[in-house]
Parts: sequence; structure tokens; C-alpha cells
Amino acid sequence: MEDILKKFNLADNEIKVYLCLIGLGSATAGEITSKAGIHRRNVYDSLERLIKKGLAGYVIKNNRKYFKAAHPKHFFYLLEEEQQALNERKKKIKSIMPQLLLAQTLIKDKERITVFEGKQGLINILEEVLKTGKENLVFSTTKIKYIHAYLKLFHKKRIKARIVDKIILNKQEEKRAKNLAKLKYTEVKVMPKEFDSPLALNIFGNKVGMLIFSENPIGILIEDKEVADSFRKYFNLLWEMAEPL
Repeated sequence: MEDILKKFNLADNEIKVYLCLIGLGSATAGEITSKAGIHRRNVYDSLERLIKKGLAGYVIKNNRKYFKAAHPKHFFYLLEEEQQALNERKKKIKSIMPQLLLAQTLIKDKERITVFEGKQGLINILEEVLKTGKENLVFSTTKIKYIHAYLKLFHKKRIKARIVDKIILNKQEEKRAKNLAKLKYTEVKVMPKEFDSPLALNIFGNKVGMLIFSENPIGILIEDKEVADSFRKYFNLLWEMAEPL
């Protein structure tokens, strides 16, 4: 039993005190000290930590504190909290995955990378999408103000060329998402706001285009089938997780 309880980050003394409380029902610190065989100071320290974890509580009777173990089902609540924290960590790592993949790619293959600076650099990436004529998988961003006017022209050209856009947008941009979804050859899904970043990603053919909407915008074009396929797999994974409109 003790080995299982240790998995909940409980120290040996905390486990002894908790099990002692389970057996006694309620008890003073002195009674716990006698039954558990732990120094009184260590008993108080363990009780304080158990209370913070929600595994113990106390009531005052006749000006004395009587400690009591929480219901054993509380361990299930701790597991649920741990799972929620894990899910949040998964969301956060997925939100920065494009940046991590970018960093890895830049080191791996510099010869096939072209960097464009400024607003025109961002437009150059989208022009490559039009030249390639292949399906375009897009991680969008809320930071598109730099090229908002050009995007209208881009979608007009794209639709004329019958190029399909599959776009993942931030959930807080619901209005923009619905407007895009009305366009021909366009599919749109949304993800939680945690997935937003200053980076937009376009995956088309054997190319990956990255639009970095910083104070000094940069467009990065990577031409590599292996890299494009890797990003495409990542996009498809998130596409399955994303919510339809």
C-alpha cells in the first residue's frame, strides 16, 4: 500500500500519518505521535502538507485540534488534476511545435532555405503557394495585419487556380473563420486560443513556408520533401483534433 501512495508524491512520514488517521478516524497531534511513532514536530509538518494536498483536515473541539483523513476517493481527484495538468502541457507543447520543427530544420538543411525580409517577404511565400498550385495546409495566426489587404488578392487568385486551402484558425477568430469557410476550395477548423503564435505556416507540395509576424516580419521558404511531409503529418494530426465550424 505504501508503495502505491508514494506515487502521489507522499513522503514516508506523510503516509504514516495518513494511514494513522484512517485508522483512528480523528485524533490530536499527540495521539498521532503516539500511534505512528513519529516525532511530534514531524507529525505537524506532515499534517500541514497533507492538508495542503487535500488529504487531511481538522476541527476544533474544546480548544483542541482534531485531525481527520480525507475520504480515500480524494486520490482520484488528485489523479484528475494531474491529468488536466498533463493535457495543458500537451496543448502548450503542440502550440510551439511549429517553432521547434523550424529550429530543427534550419540546422539540418540550410542549402534549401530561402529567407525573405519585410512585408514583401511574407507576400513572396504566398506567391510561392500560387506558383506551386498544390493543396495548401495552413496554420494561421491572429497577427496577419501586415498583409491583410494582400490576402484578399491571394484568395481570389487561389480560387481561380482551384487551389484548396485547409486552414486551422484560432478559436477567438470565429468571424474570420466563418468568412473564409464561405470561399470556394476552402476548409476551415478552429483550435483553442492557446495555439496562437506570431508564426503562420503554409505546407504545399514539397515546400514549407513560414510567415513570422514579428516587428520585423520574415518569410522563410524550405524546399525539402522530407521536411514538408513531416510538417504535413503534424498538420493532419491537429486537423483531426480541431473543431469544425
